[in-house]
Amino acid sequence: MAVIGLTIDKIEAERKGAAPRVEVKLTPSIADVEKSKLEGVAEKPRDVLIVKFSFDVSFNPDVGKLKIDGNLVYMGDADKAYKEWQKNKKLPENINTEVMNFIFRSVTPKAFFIANELQLPPILPVPRIARAEKKQEG
Repeated sequence: MAVIGLTIDKIEAERKGAAPRVEVKLTPSIADVEKSKLEGVAEKPRDVLIVKFSFDVSFNPDVGKLKIDGNLVYMGDADKAYKEWQKNKKLPENINTEVMNFIFRSVTPKAFFIANELQLPPILPVPRIARAEKKQEG
């Protein structure tokens, strides 16, 4: 159905050095899922999932680290998804896809900003403008 909110609980970031070429890896992961009740959005309280996540940015070579922890609220088929989580520590594929995409869309801009503030390598490609070469007349 929908992710209806996201909060950031913790940010860890550190710059350790510099390197001419750095490989960057973005890794969101789900740490835990809890079932809860949400009141005030319908006539009766609705079951929702509280999804605790981590968003890790790793650099190779190790020039720094960046980790953002938080949680989001998913309103949908909470019973089915929670049972799947309890059984396999995985969300159903359609819910997992929606949750991961929401994490990427919401957290990547924050991580990009923090990496820039710490002068870490950009976590996403940044467009560059190249000077146009002058044509030689002759």
